Amino acid sequence: PDLLAGLAAFDPAQPAGLRGLAMVLARDLRARRLRRVGLSGGPGAGKATLSRLLQAACAQVGLRACVLTLAD
Repeated sequence: PDLLAGLAAFDPAQPAGLRGLAMVLARDLRARRLRRVGLSGGPGAGKATLSRLLQAACAQVGLRACVLTLAD
């Protein structure tokens, strides 16, 4: 799907910047055939939100994704 169509499928309540980033990352992951992505950041940085959005974006571009979370 094109980028705008992909963005339209996301919950508009989610941060626009993270929605766009997730869609761009998913398309790049598909093109590069990458298998792993790591996210890090401080508390409240948006890691969980971006992870969920990226998982949804991957599904839109035909990729399967699994989100694993780790606590300190």
